[in-house]
Amino acid sequence: MKSKTTKARRQNEPPVKPLKNGRGEPNKGETKARTAVKPVAQPKPPVESKPVAAKPVKKKVKPLGSAVVRGKNGRYDFEVFPLDAELKDGSAIYVISKRMTDKQGRGHHKFVCIGETESLLGALKTHRKGKCIKQHNANVVCLLREDNELDRRRIETDLREAHRISCNQQ
Repeated sequence: MKSKTTKARRQNEPPVKPLKNGRGEPNKGETKARTAVKPVAQPKPPVESKPVAAKPVKKKVKPLGSAVVRGKNGRYDFEVFPLDAELKDGSAIYVISKRMTDKQGRGHHKFVCIGETESLLGALKTHRKGKCIKQHNANVVCLLREDNELDRRRIETDLREAHRISCNQQ
């Protein structure tokens, strides 16, 4: 009967791994040559480093949905965002409204303010300070991004002619 391990090893020879099946025979696909065991690397001592301040990651705010707002002469596709969302500044036509959902999950809007602006963040800040949003429990802002000032004014006028709103700010 053959011994499972070699009793006498040469001093210069690195230790070897035993064969997997333990009978001195290689497993399928394995050669008879034995491989040397690699020495285990010692863990490196931790390097002291200065704490790095984490930069807040601004996520792109996803709209709640979309809304088709009809004007006197046209229809416009707006994106609907929560009123407290951190939006990107820019030129836009906005409709601040109270959004309610019916039993089928469809959103319906009661318009509070309609306007156009070169600076969306400034306009929303002005409206938040006013009483109209709190009085009418507005919870969303509908946005239509438009860079052209003449188009913004034309769309705003069209929407104001079609809808009675409670907010008098422009």
